[in-house]
Amino acid sequence: MISEHQKNVFLVSQNFSSNSGGVETTLKKIRETLVTQGCRVTRVGMTGEVEFSLRPYRGKSSLFKKLYLIYVGLKLGFTLRPNEDDVIISRDLFLAFGLCLFFGKKVRFVAPTFVKMDMYPVRPLSVNLKFIDWRIQYLITYCIERIVLKRARCFVFSESIRESIENYYRGVSLEHVRPGCSFESLDLSRREVGRKTTSRYLLYVGRLDVRKNINILLEAMKHVEGDAALWLVGDGPARKDLERKVNESGLSSRILFLGYQSKQQLVEKYSDSEATVLPTFFESFGHVVLESLYFLTPVIGFKSNGVSCINALDDFRDFGRIYQSESLSAAGLGNKINEVLRENAVLLEKSDKEAHRENMAKSFCWESFVSQVTSND
Repeated sequence: MISEHQKNVFLVSQNFSSNSGGVETTLKKIRETLVTQGCRVTRVGMTGEVEFSLRPYRGKSSLFKKLYLIYVGLKLGFTLRPNEDDVIISRDLFLAFGLCLFFGKKVRFVAPTFVKMDMYPVRPLSVNLKFIDWRIQYLITYCIERIVLKRARCFVFSESIRESIENYYRGVSLEHVRPGCSFESLDLSRREVGRKTTSRYLLYVGRLDVRKNINILLEAMKHVEGDAALWLVGDGPARKDLERKVNESGLSSRILFLGYQSKQQLVEKYSDSEATVLPTFFESFGHVVLESLYFLTPVIGFKSNGVSCINALDDFRDFGRIYQSESLSAAGLGNKINEVLRENAVLLEKSDKEAHRENMAKSFCWESFVSQVTSND
């Protein structure tokens, strides 16, 4: 029986399948943590306790889908009946827009992305319509994001991204929260026995999508010295096109598409890699960064400049080796990779490894994250 004072939390998303991506995986962990804390959790989405359908628009990035998501958010405003202490969590901009018009600060928008005129066309706009001038698309997206940022409680995973958003959207206030990371699901035994291979590998983990900027990573491999190879872990809509480009470039022996990997296989890849490479220009956060640093594997990416490149890498320097190319080019990324490959970094001793892992587990705890996001203080 539900306690009279039990907090209700509504998780609102298009999809809750953890195989879909990082957003869905985060929502799954939020739900599990809330349940263990005694909260009543209601999932609102295509699959959930409260359902809505996106079948006519599934897989489409169109104006009609965006408008429909806003309509769904508005409709939920009439149908959901949250109590005074209840909370609504969403990571979808358009659903959050409809919801926050009704419920204001009850809505928690987690890890918002945001549009900047300087960044177009580096990062595709949330409203992506070929037949409308990009300036009009920018204005529509800006207005939607500004309303959500003003009316909802918004959380970001990086202090640097919080500052960038607040500087750009004058008059808004965001909250910085460290995300949780499920380190306990990673089998540590592989790291303790050392590397399985004597070859040198670089690692990319994530969705194979045009937004992930993988093309520039493939181009960077032409500038990498020696015979170091690249593992691409993950799948996505851009895979066939990327495989074609690799075959045409003559680098097929050095760039390997591994597809989906189990947790045990992924641990082996982190352990056996010289570095994990994050080639995106915009990244609100990346669990891949935390997992890589957890295994003392350095991370290589681009230097955030607050304009054409924004990421959270600077926030994680206290937890491991971060290398950033100030040049937003394939040559710059390739040179930074060469720098890491030339370094003979000494790994921490076993006792230090254990202390390092304990520190990361405490710093990126799901319980702490959920408590901050659902707090009404």
